[in-house]
Amino acid sequence: MTNGNEQDVKNLWGDLDSIEQLRSPIAILRTQAAYLDSYYKGELQGNISRSPGSTGSMKLIFYIVVPALNNFSFKLFTVDHPLNFYPLKIDSPLFDVIYECESEQDFLGTLEEILSSTEVHRALASLYAQTES
Repeated sequence: MTNGNEQDVKNLWGDLDSIEQLRSPIAILRTQAAYLDSYYKGELQGNISRSPGSTGSMKLIFYIVVPALNNFSFKLFTVDHPLNFYPLKIDSPLFDVIYECESEQDFLGTLEEILSSTEVHRALASLYAQTES
């Protein structure tokens, strides 16, 4: 409901155009999922699910989906991040460590370490081999 005095109140938000444009963790993960989809021509697909995490955080789960195996999904890792994105945590069933990233740079470096690892490449090779059976 308005009282007709909206014109009397100035914009209290300040200069919204000056707000820094950020790249979200889910945008970064979607880019990596697209690389996977493209390389394997859809035989292996990256899929990210998003849900509320604990205490106001966001939980992202990166799955490798294999359409030829009735959409079998393998959980590659989970990212848990606060509203402001960092610090965030990455947990993977393939590794015995929970990674902590303080910045986007840390996140990108850790993602590269995980995605290019022998363990992940072995999982990709195993999943892809089953699409040819």
